[in-house]
Amino acid sequence: MDGYTISLTRNNIEESIHEIDIVNDKSIDSFDYFPRSAIKPFQIIPLVNELLNNGLEIDLKEIAIFCASHSGQKFHTEKVKQTASKYSIDYEDIFCEKQIPFHADTYKDLLTSNEPHTKLHNNCSGKHVGMLLLCKLLDLEIVNYENIVNDISIESLSTHAKEILLEKNPFKNFKIDKNAPIIDVGGGESKFVDYLISEGFKDISVLDISENAINNVKERIGKKSENVNWIVCDINQFKPKKKYVLWHDRAVFHFLTSENDIKNYVKKVKEYSENFVVGAFSTLGPKKCSGLNVSQYDEITFRKLFEDKNTSINKVEYVNHTTPFETTQNFIFCSMSFK
Repeated sequence: MDGYTISLTRNNIEESIHEIDIVNDKSIDSFDYFPRSAIKPFQIIPLVNELLNNGLEIDLKEIAIFCASHSGQKFHTEKVKQTASKYSIDYEDIFCEKQIPFHADTYKDLLTSNEPHTKLHNNCSGKHVGMLLLCKLLDLEIVNYENIVNDISIESLSTHAKEILLEKNPFKNFKIDKNAPIIDVGGGESKFVDYLISEGFKDISVLDISENAINNVKERIGKKSENVNWIVCDINQFKPKKKYVLWHDRAVFHFLTSENDIKNYVKKVKEYSENFVVGAFSTLGPKKCSGLNVSQYDEITFRKLFEDKNTSINKVEYVNHTTPFETTQNFIFCSMSFK
């Protein structure tokens, strides 16, 4: 549908005029669009994850105000202020400007009582307090917090490096018996386990450092989870109890940044697996993920780390992944076999 025009006003001033299309589930054409504040619920995902990881209670009213474009009513501003105080955040640190509340009666009340409008009345104040909270939970500086949180949000929305084109995964180059033991390291909330189950594999293990992430997967796949061996463990502390025919690692290896951790991981993989598939950020990929430093790899580096007389590199492939924000992340996939 087309032929519609929207006029956007702010503080009684016409800010912009937009010719629009209306899209629904029956729309055929695909085109670029500006989600504006509709993107806020997605931006808040990393914060919710960190609240869970830190064992903090999820207050649904706080989540609502983090996601909201509120109208500046008293219960809105009080909730933003209370939330900031709860987490020892100074709401004056938010980058929002002071704004006349959108709610007309609230604005009239401010004028009548001769009270000023503040940053709290800005319709995005809740989201920005949430941004500051995420930085605090990750122990990050709040200078330029908008850019930091934006990078983290993009990384989260890019499927967290877990579901990048399974059809290109070198895993499919192996002929693996359906009863062979397989481990997915850093399985998190990936749907790779769904794929393995759907393909009929019987001996599946999924390891992740986050118990919450694993519980979410269990809930998602229901009774099928009973046939999976779930391991909550830091990969550095993991002591395998058997040898796996396939060791699958998507986006864990590049989080190891110390030489000792990398060497120990390589040794562990060689000792406890017959075939290894790894996906990591390439030298053209991001230098940070979720605010953490990462290691970058290319084919030469992988060969230096893994290749020897008992190791054969089967395939190396570079894959560009486009995030929902049209940023590109370059990954290197490598599959190898050990004698």
